[in-house]
Amino acid sequence: MRHKLLQFSVILIAVVCLSGIGYADTPPSYSFSLESGKRLIWDRESNSGLYYPSGFTFDQDFLPVGLSIQSEDLSIELIPQAFPDQQETFWNFAFYSTSQFQNTAALLNLSEKRIYYNGIRIYRISYERDALAHETNHYRYHQLYFVERGTYQGDLLIIRSNEPLSTEEALSYYQSGEIRDPSILQSPSSRVRAPISNPERSHQSLLPNLTASDLPLWGLFQPSAPRSLSNVHALENQLDTSFPLILRYTNFADSLNQLQIDLGVAKSDQRIVELTLQTNENNQLDSSIYSVLNGTYDAALRQLARIVREQGDPVLFRLNNEMNGDWCNYSALYYGLETNLYRDTWNWIYTIFQEEGATNARWVFNPNERSFPQYRWNHMLAYLPSPSQIDAVGLTGYNTGTYYPGETWRSFAEIFDPIYAEYDELFDFPFLITEFSSSSIGGDKAKWVANMFEHLPNYPRIEALIWWNYADYSRNGEIARPYFIDKDPAVMESFYQGNLNYCKDRVTP
Repeated sequence: MRHKLLQFSVILIAVVCLSGIGYADTPPSYSFSLESGKRLIWDRESNSGLYYPSGFTFDQDFLPVGLSIQSEDLSIELIPQAFPDQQETFWNFAFYSTSQFQNTAALLNLSEKRIYYNGIRIYRISYERDALAHETNHYRYHQLYFVERGTYQGDLLIIRSNEPLSTEEALSYYQSGEIRDPSILQSPSSRVRAPISNPERSHQSLLPNLTASDLPLWGLFQPSAPRSLSNVHALENQLDTSFPLILRYTNFADSLNQLQIDLGVAKSDQRIVELTLQTNENNQLDSSIYSVLNGTYDAALRQLARIVREQGDPVLFRLNNEMNGDWCNYSALYYGLETNLYRDTWNWIYTIFQEEGATNARWVFNPNERSFPQYRWNHMLAYLPSPSQIDAVGLTGYNTGTYYPGETWRSFAEIFDPIYAEYDELFDFPFLITEFSSSSIGGDKAKWVANMFEHLPNYPRIEALIWWNYADYSRNGEIARPYFIDKDPAVMESFYQGNLNYCKDRVTP
């Protein structure tokens, strides 16, 4: 069946070589073309594209996710979406992508409409938004068009402008041809042709005290640490190993004075802190991205930067981790699918740290292992800050066990083999497993730990890994995912023996 919306025959004039940070070669799926005197940028995999007027700039760094062009008064993004496994319809994708818009107070004059345009079903949602003090580019009017090209395939067209546009004018920038097999649409990661790197960063080790044998450093999340390190010391004695890295979370409801005390305890005990700032208050789903970019927390962020500066030793600074997970209020699901606001937030906080002299912060970009929802607009590369503001990439993965229906038991290798393989091709940064663990429900946790040590040699770029030694609780207060390492003697023995053999195999006599 031929697609009827704004159909045309592509006359290819030239294929232009594109180069941006991390994208040195032109992905073969993109080309520039000319039709009836109009310039077009075309996605060959989705067989759709954008009219590319003069005076617009082309965002090369957005290419893995979709097409993006901007002028001073207009921004246009085209993001193809397909479900070749037919696990989800395109219409469901449209509804879930906009499911939180009604709950977002910053979205003004919110309007939704289902329309038919040239026989094609489209879900249109629009809103207005006030300017934020620290955002890079502000557009007042926002229109999102979910163009259904088939039951399991379509395009998301996002128009942001300083003046209102009619539906006809907005759709005049969009072109599409025949529907193609959705399975040929590559993942955004597969579209990157050169590893993403920080050209300003030297290739020295991220951490100052890696041993001469280059064994990765161990770390621990213990709820009482680093305020109290007694449990950490006890575990180190029991396992005959050290955990020089300590994971500490903070948010805007935290006491910065207490944080300063905690970091002081860590420093006096010669620990390196992985400090995770989640820009929210008490994990509410009302996104604080708007407040951060409007200056509400500027004073607190500057105080935080000074605390980090005073730490002296490198601080692994993990900002808004797992942003591609819908359980985080800094997922773009909660602020109009504007992933650029995540990047602006990163840039603003990074700027504050530089201005306050906190150059000892090591900035860790840390997506979740899988995107939830698993949509292209929510892919980790849509959130990627400037690579010049990244020092390391974090890997996060959990064997959640089988407490909840639909969960499956996964080995360490099943979790981290695919993540490592993807990141190894995608990023030229040091890697950290910033948090991981295994539940005790649904399988043999001692064997899981043994499998971990068997497979660690397969990940030579991992400089550290941090065990999350706590639990997730269900709504009725039951322990749903017991991630503890120190509650089962068999698990502790497996860790002790696995670590002993792992170290022996890697230390040169």
